[in-house]
Amino acid sequence: MTRTQANRLRAVRVAAGISQRRLAAEAGVTRMTIQRTERGETEPSTATLAVLASALGVHPMALVHDPPQGAAGVDGR
Repeated sequence: MTRTQANRLRAVRVAAGISQRRLAAEAGVTRMTIQRTERGETEPSTATLAVLASALGVHPMALVHDPPQGAAGVDGR
């Protein structure tokens, strides 16, 4: 995961008001996985990205690509 993508994951998580611990629990991964992913130290699998996105209430692509200009926020508004 690139540094930009890692930052995006963290930004989406923080905007959703979810702690690393809660995200890990809801996604069924360890807190260490969340920490390492947010630091860009590990490349999550497609399946892991999918469960992280689901737990955050966003489409998986929102975690790896910049939103189009003028796109809605994290919660779709």
